[in-house]
This record gives sequence, structure tokens and C-alpha cells, in this order.
Amino acid sequence: MEKNWTRSKIKKKRTKLERDRENRTKAIEKKESFRWIEGMRAAHEVAEACPRTTCVCIADSDADVYELFCEPRSTFRGELHYLVRACQNRITGAPQANLLDATRGTPCLFQCSVNVRARTAKLVTETRKRQETRGARIAELEVRATTVTVRPPYRKGRKLPEVILNVVLAEESHPPDGAIAIQWIVVTTLLIDNPEQVQQIVSYYSPRWKIEVYFRTLKSGFRIEGRQFETLDRLLNCLAVYSIITWKIMYLCHLGRECPDLDCEIIFDPSEWKSVYMTVRQQDPPSDPPSLNEMIRMIASLGGYVIRRSTQPGAKTLWFGLQRVHDLSTAWETFGPD
Repeated sequence: MEKNWTRSKIKKKRTKLERDRENRTKAIEKKESFRWIEGMRAAHEVAEACPRTTCVCIADSDADVYELFCEPRSTFRGELHYLVRACQNRITGAPQANLLDATRGTPCLFQCSVNVRARTAKLVTETRKRQETRGARIAELEVRATTVTVRPPYRKGRKLPEVILNVVLAEESHPPDGAIAIQWIVVTTLLIDNPEQVQQIVSYYSPRWKIEVYFRTLKSGFRIEGRQFETLDRLLNCLAVYSIITWKIMYLCHLGRECPDLDCEIIFDPSEWKSVYMTVRQQDPPSDPPSLNEMIRMIASLGGYVIRRSTQPGAKTLWFGLQRVHDLSTAWETFGPD
């Protein structure tokens, strides 16, 4: 299921207090966050149709909405699970305890290392932890898990029930001096009875970042937000085509990393790889086609990627390079030696 959505208007002149007051009194059906409830209900329909499959609805911190946790999950032959990154330190049923403190008080189940990428803040005055400037490093995380009962927040004209959540916390206990500790906390209905199940939860959520790459490719690569058409139907048709191409570009990136030694002619025609090889390497193409990973690197270099052994090209540079491939292959077929 795919839903296209846009704001009808943007209210800019509001203080944080005014926004918080409005969010407490407005019905969930009238909030932007209701789209996550709709996504949960769509996932429930999928779970109904797949009784022998474990269905998990995965979402980022924008979906940390209490009403989502209250949605029914039972199906005819099973149930639907959710896995949401938490952004609110909710109050639990334990006295003077919140979500984070309740999880920190449990023993460490295991440790893991993550490669933290460097990041530059878009604004000098940025204060949000997830947007501040940081350097690249290897972070050692301690993983803990527990089960809590969360108290419902106030909703005008509606009384919500308490919910039982499983919480998984991955936190950097000893960050470098001056660096903000990496902290990753998710709430889920998946089992956390042993470390293997907790590791499975971490592996479920880790690939979610690819959806951000998907939208970045649509917005930065295809510049879908800058397209100007006379009617909405034309824009939706354009978005449908671009969505398919974006998926294929991401799949090509995945193949290049997971199956680097594949013959590039599985994907590319001879006119495509030969013209790219001659353009990038400035020499005649070899008799045997290069590997898929080598070909993807050369194409991405046409889109701005700098070829290094330690890095892999991304979807954006690959998309820019593929546009050049079309022109080069057309010229090769028209004027080339073949």
C-alpha cells in the first residue's frame, strides 16, 4: 500500500507551548501522525492475508504515538507485531520510573560495535542530538531489554488503556570526550525472552534506514518536489514511475555490494558497459566484461562518486551516472566500432 500525502497549510508562527497544547486536545484522526495508524491498519490487513508469516510493522520515531500501541493486532490465525523507535520517555507503572530508567536498570545482555558515520549539522545553531555535528567512530554499545507497563497520556474526551511494551535499549556507555552518546531505544511486541530474540529485533530494525535513502533519492535525485505539472494526476503518474526506478536503483546498489563478482552483462548491455569503460578508463574495453561492482563504481563516478576502495557508491550518484549511461550507449550504438 502506498499513500501520497501533503500538507494543506503550514502553521509557522506558533510556540512550542502552543503546539503541545494543540496536540493534547486535538483528536488523533485530525493529526498528521494519524498516517501511522493508517499504516498499522494496512499492515493488519496484510497479516490477515498471511497467517503463516510473522508480520512486523516497523517505523521510526515519528510513529511513537500512543494510539498506535492501542491498535488491535490479533488476526484470524496469528497476530501483527510492531517495532517502533521511541522518542518519548513515557511514564511506566513502576513508581518514579520512566521508559529509559526502567530499561537501564536491567543487566546488559550483550555488546555490539557499530560504525558511526560523520555528520555535519545543517545549521550552526542546531541543538537536536540527532542533527548535531559529529565525527566518525566505532561505538561500543551495551544492549538491554525489559518489559514495562506504560501509563496512557491525557486525551480530551477519550480514555486510553494501559499497554504492555517490550523495550530494547542500545546505548554507548563510554562515548569519547565531548561526543554525544549513541542511544537507540525501540518498543515492540516481539518476544525478548533471550539474547537471541533481542538480537533478532536489532537486525529487524537496522535495515529501516534504507527507506530514508529511498525518499532522499526521490527528492534529491529525481527532484520530485520540484516537478511542475498542470494537474495532480500527471504528478502522481510521474511519482509512480520514479518510485519504480528508485527501487531498481537501490536494488542495483544492493547487488553491487552483496554480489560484487557477478558478470555486469547480467544487468547491462555491451553498448552500455563498453561505452562507460572507455569514457571512465580512457582505454579500449576488454574482451571480458568487468564485474558488476566495478561497473557500478564506474557509472557512479559519472555522477560525482570518487572511486575509493574503502567506500561504496550510493543511490544518488548512481542515478546521476545512469543518466549519462543512456547518452553514452546511444552514441556507442550510433557511432561506435560495433
